[in-house]
Amino acid sequence: MGEANQGKGENQIETNTLYHHFEISFPKSWAVNLPFLCVKCGNCCTVHAFDTAGYILAGNPSKEQEKAVNQKLKVFADKHKNNPRFWELKCPFLLKDNTCEIYPYRPKGCSLFPRTDTGMSTQEGLCESLDRFKRLRKELVRGSRDAYRSYSFFTEENGIKPVRMTKRRFEACIRRLVRAGMTTDELSLFKSLNVL
Repeated sequence: MGEANQGKGENQIETNTLYHHFEISFPKSWAVNLPFLCVKCGNCCTVHAFDTAGYILAGNPSKEQEKAVNQKLKVFADKHKNNPRFWELKCPFLLKDNTCEIYPYRPKGCSLFPRTDTGMSTQEGLCESLDRFKRLRKELVRGSRDAYRSYSFFTEENGIKPVRMTKRRFEACIRRLVRAGMTTDELSLFKSLNVL
């Protein structure tokens, strides 16, 4: 996931980080943004995931870049066509450090993970970040009968849309999230997405 990083500790914070925006209306109305922070485990980067993501490339790849992607896919498919576990193989664009070789113009489905049909339903234990994100999300809405959720991204172009909340609500959210396993990097990002 390399080129769009802002240096923030061991796990780089992506400039297109996904976050959940919650509007909670019971017992009192309030809102919160919950970040999803990829730890680059590479578990979601399989041939099946690449194929499912669709071949509509994000960004604006040049004709040469698009041609190179197609060529690499063809060579990879020819090399592994007889492998009975072909769909479980790692994506041919996943580098050894679990970053993406074509990150700036990867398929749109890859850039939307986990906001995909298969993303949020990913088997528990496959993605540490997603498992934690689901736990944190559940903890935030615990005790609320009515919570509206929407996904958002922040990018260099549109910036973040932080939520304002009271100091009491902010501290209560942090206590709940830390108790549920929020990491230091996630907490740092949470504090930039939610302000007093």
